[in-house]
Amino acid sequence: MKREGRVRFIVVFLLVVAGMVSTNVRVVRDGAAAESPSAQPGAPAAAASKEACLDCHGPFDKLVANVNYQAPSGEKITPHRYVPHSAKEAKAIPECSNCHEPHPVPPAAGGVAALPKPDVQWCYTTCHHKNTFQLCKDCHK
Repeated sequence: MKREGRVRFIVVFLLVVAGMVSTNVRVVRDGAAAESPSAQPGAPAAAASKEACLDCHGPFDKLVANVNYQAPSGEKITPHRYVPHSAKEAKAIPECSNCHEPHPVPPAAGGVAALPKPDVQWCYTTCHHKNTFQLCKDCHK
């Protein structure tokens, strides 16, 4: 975790523990996700937003540059893209939970490797209706 992300996490954690900040985070208990009106001290909280995910896994542009995914269509792509793809601002970053299963923070025994593999079905449902990652202009003239 980067220093600034770690500091932000610690500050928010301390404020939550002190009861000074009310949060609405998704927590994972006994493998089942549930909504919680406030974080519970010691409870393993899953990342509730893309900002929380990117504190550890970001920055997003680093993910965009990593072409390491082979789609079911056989294409080698990066599924981490701004939506719409021409945008470059934070609000155009999709929620990580569209494709990734949230995990406890810190990861539980077995780690992140024990989580289900990410799924690009959201991309297919949202835009890529032919289940390929071709550019829109390739089909829509």
